[in-house]
Amino acid sequence: TSDGGIQQDGSCKNRRAIRSSLNKGITLENMRLYLLSGFYCSNDAEQCYDRIAHNVAIMALRRLGAPFKALQSLFGTLQQAVHHVMTGYGLSDTSYGGQERMDQGKAPLQGVLQGNGLGPTIWVAISSVLIQIMIKEGHGAVFVGALTLLPLFIACFAFVDDTDLCHTIRNPDASQAEKIAEFQASLDTWVGLIRATGGDIKISKSFWGMIDFTWRNHEWRTKTIAETPGELMIHSADGAETAQLERIELGQLRV
Repeated sequence: TSDGGIQQDGSCKNRRAIRSSLNKGITLENMRLYLLSGFYCSNDAEQCYDRIAHNVAIMALRRLGAPFKALQSLFGTLQQAVHHVMTGYGLSDTSYGGQERMDQGKAPLQGVLQGNGLGPTIWVAISSVLIQIMIKEGHGAVFVGALTLLPLFIACFAFVDDTDLCHTIRNPDASQAEKIAEFQASLDTWVGLIRATGGDIKISKSFWGMIDFTWRNHEWRTKTIAETPGELMIHSADGAETAQLERIELGQLRV
């Protein structure tokens, strides 16, 4: 299957966070059983709901059959809303957003706002598309059913804006540098997709690890960071700056 929707457990009926954790644990265990080299990367979409681009949200919802007039009413209201700050002393005299902002030639405010009842549905509609794109671009973990011989593609385990990317190396004979480069391309694609929706990755809440094996003392063991050197980088939107993503040992993975 390559349905991106089944890999997003957040804001979906009869889905819970524990389901994502269980599936991630099973996936990592299968990689261990089959001695598959691969990667995982836990990342967080920064200010998820507040940075959703309206045109992206509209297209994702239209894809699922949402009426255009209803979406026009929803996002038109969001774009024309005037925002004040409420404190114990009352509402602020100054405000931001609204028609006045657009009259000044500025783009309307984006995002769907925290507390919006449709916010979770909007992000499910968007993220399921992003996951499908990852799979179609050849990223993610691939397993083959023992009985059916059908491939199973897993790009990630997502719960709302918290996502664990997973990836299996396609060529088992690839060098260490080639393996790192392969997953760097996968990570670059995911970061680019998140940014295309108006968002970004929160580097301080993200980390990654590599899964690889070696035969030592008559048994297969997982390799350490020292045995599998390499770095993953998050590039800025304009490509001018890069930041190194934190790497952890496999035994430190929080399933």
